[in-house]
Amino acid sequence: MEEAVHIPPLKTNGLVEKFEFKDPEQTRNKLYKIECKLVGQAKLRRLFSHLTKLEHMPKTCQTICQGLEVMFNYERTQRFVTAPGNRFFSPDLKLFGPNFDVGRGKEGVSGFAMSLRLCQGWNGAGVVLLNIDILHVVFYRPLPVLDYLKTLPNGRKLFKNPTKPLSPEAIRVIEEKIKNKVQVVIMNTQQKNQRKYLVDRVSSVGPEMHTFEVERGNPASQRSVAKHFLDTHGITLKYPKLNCFVMTKGGAYVPIEVCQIAPKQLVQEKLSGTENKEVIKQTAVKPQDRQEKIKKIFKENKFDEDPALRLLGVSIEDDVSARCQVNSLAAH
Repeated sequence: MEEAVHIPPLKTNGLVEKFEFKDPEQTRNKLYKIECKLVGQAKLRRLFSHLTKLEHMPKTCQTICQGLEVMFNYERTQRFVTAPGNRFFSPDLKLFGPNFDVGRGKEGVSGFAMSLRLCQGWNGAGVVLLNIDILHVVFYRPLPVLDYLKTLPNGRKLFKNPTKPLSPEAIRVIEEKIKNKVQVVIMNTQQKNQRKYLVDRVSSVGPEMHTFEVERGNPASQRSVAKHFLDTHGITLKYPKLNCFVMTKGGAYVPIEVCQIAPKQLVQEKLSGTENKEVIKQTAVKPQDRQEKIKKIFKENKFDEDPALRLLGVSIEDDVSARCQVNSLAAH
């Protein structure tokens, strides 16, 4: 949503400004209409004037700091995969270290967390500190769904023969591990941006048996799911008897064999003891190595080239403190 930042200044008379833009992340040309209204202003100089005083900081200063943190985060949300809590990762480019296998279709990814801290009376002046620390989280590997299912306990046995419909036990595993939890995309459809789906349930029949009306209300337009994928996407299914996923939005029937675990997807479920052990093994480093990694993260962020910070007249000292996590910020 890069267009969202390229808007004219909001008027101070309380009038509502309207903007329209298209989201490049969407596969369809979806037009967004946004209304923005200026409800207040916060001046940075008020925050920095209080930093020099050893007295209680008013709530307004905390609000200003939160707004400043939003500006710090904006450029990172454009460059990296984000997670709640101001956490940022780069699973594809591996900018902050190599990914590592955790097992069961998951991989560990290195990233960082970032926040601002107000420090009054620092060296007699007071500053805003930029706190950066290393994080390690687990993402799903973007595997074909059938390959992912085979990594699960007893998965090779349950999903070894995709030429016939799934057993009740195999369907229970899908409902436990994928249903309404893991997003999937459709492979080999030549779409520029893959649409992500959540699975609602597993169909009772395969794509060669399930049919739908191409023209709603016209029974003569009935077509099987297998025929639809051949005519629309040029895909000849290898396993026409294998069940379909029924998606949450629109109830679309999609053959399991063409589904893939969506990329850049954070694992939300609790890791097993074996998986946790592997993460700890792969991420344990010496303090001096950790400090070097934080320096690399700081350099990779290119704060001095951040257009949002330049608009605010904010600069950052190019110096990492001995505590590793904290960088000094000098704002003008």
